Amino acid sequence: MIARTPVCKWLETHQARPVETFPLARSFWPFCCLLALAACDSAEAGGADTAAVGVCAPIAPTECPDPAPHYSDVEPIFERRCASCHGATADGPWPLDTYEDVAAWATDIRDELLRCSMPPTDSGVTMTADERSQILAWVRCKHPK
Repeated sequence: MIARTPVCKWLETHQARPVETFPLARSFWPFCCLLALAACDSAEAGGADTAAVGVCAPIAPTECPDPAPHYSDVEPIFERRCASCHGATADGPWPLDTYEDVAAWATDIRDELLRCSMPPTDSGVTMTADERSQILAWVRCKHPK
């Protein structure tokens, strides 16, 4: 016999049938929990590239870290992940190949990164969660040169 849980007791007192009489109900909740855990594990799998597993959930920093990141910290990310479309010779809008260009578009860059719309999923370019976080922190710190 299955032990009565508080949920079962509540159901019985409210004129509902106990969970034990619904075989599917006993297996449904563990399945939902396993599904939720699997989703969490895939998003945090050893610092994996979140774009590669289809998960993008950046969190905007609320404070500037100490020490604050400088352009030299994020410049390689812009070169690797953005310049192919947003370079001086590319067809993309707003070039991002100099500090002045990137700083001028910092608010838009922040918004695009938080929406996970840049880099576009169909571009073939991915950005790791760490790279995204570094740029967001740099923008939060008022993009120091």
